[in-house]
Amino acid sequence: MNDRSIGNSNGLFHSAFFIARIRPPYATLLSLATLNLVRAEDLCMQQGQEPHVFSMASWKQYHFNERLLEVFMEKFALDPTWVKNHACYDELRTYGAIAA
Repeated sequence: MNDRSIGNSNGLFHSAFFIARIRPPYATLLSLATLNLVRAEDLCMQQGQEPHVFSMASWKQYHFNERLLEVFMEKFALDPTWVKNHACYDELRTYGAIAA
């Protein structure tokens, strides 16, 4: 029996099975490439010579908080310079990050 005699569903099943078998190695490579790019960006932003611990969760939290603060500035028509120079800006930006 071929795929056409049963209908499209069997062909789709085989295609999905084939994709599922091919996908994990590429997904792993893409994940590792993304992680390495983020680590490189984090190293470029590092200040000083002290040892630095990288945390993907902290990196995601920093960027989420920065984006959220940008949305607040946009929605409430706040001056970005004033907000970024405020004493609490760094505290809000790092809120919820994992302490190393």
